[in-house]
Amino acid sequence: MSSTELSPWIPLTYDETGRLPEKPGAYQIRCRGHQIPRMLAVDEEGILDIGESANLRGRLGVFLYAAEGKKGPHAAGWRYNFLGLARRGFPLGDLEFRWAGAESKAAAYSLEGDLMKGYLDRFGELPPLNYKFNWSQYEE
Repeated sequence: MSSTELSPWIPLTYDETGRLPEKPGAYQIRCRGHQIPRMLAVDEEGILDIGESANLRGRLGVFLYAAEGKKGPHAAGWRYNFLGLARRGFPLGDLEFRWAGAESKAAAYSLEGDLMKGYLDRFGELPPLNYKFNWSQYEE
C-alpha cells in the first residue's frame, strides 16, 4: 500500500464531492453499514469500488451522476445503477467515499493499484463494481 493516507469516510453527495480538489488521486467507495461476503473473508467495510482519476472532484461527481441512472462515463456508477443496487440493499444515501491526493495521474494510478492489490490479497477478488486490475505494475 502507498504511504499516502486515505481521508476519513465522507458521505458521497454532490456537496461533498464538490469540495474535493480538481487534482489527481485515488478513492474507495463503500456502502456504510454493509458487509460484503468475499471469497477469502467478509469485507466488513462494504467497499464497492476502488478508482483513480486526474480530477477527483469530477470523477466522483460522474460516479454519482451515473449511479442515479443518468448517462455518464463512469463504468462503476453505471453498473451500480444497472444492477439495481439501490433496490438491493445498497441505497445511494448510504454510499461514502474516502480519498488520497497524488502528485500526478501516474501516481494516482499507482496508488489505485496498491489499494486494489491490498484488497485482492485480503479478499481473493476485486470489489464488486471493479472489473479490471492493472497487473503490469506487479509483474517481475
